[in-house]
Amino acid sequence: MSTDTLTLPDSWRARWQQRRDRWLTNPRFREAAARFVGTRPVARQRASELFDLVAGFVYSQWLAACVELDLFERLARGPLTARVLAQEGRLPDTAALRLLEAAVSLKLVQTRGQDARGCSGHGAASPHPLP
Repeated sequence: MSTDTLTLPDSWRARWQQRRDRWLTNPRFREAAARFVGTRPVARQRASELFDLVAGFVYSQWLAACVELDLFERLARGPLTARVLAQEGRLPDTAALRLLEAAVSLKLVQTRGQDARGCSGHGAASPHPLP
């Protein structure tokens, strides 16, 4: 017995859902739905929701990297350059710069002068209760 596919009850609902799944996964149907004025708002909304989901994952990865490198604690002592962060965190210069730029775009860090970055209001938020 193969476990590759799930056997569903043979009901009108199961048949309808299988047909709908074939339509929704068909590239030609998706393109037509994105162009047709009646379905365009739904197609755009679903694309936007998917983008938000993926972006949220990427944002959380950048935030995790900042936390793992103790970036916010370091910035609490004063602004840093990418070069200093790279040396302290044992990172390549390009990786440190990329991390700082991502943190700036997420408003976790602010640009201070040409090369330095410092804490922002979001980055300074403490996970610990205030005294």
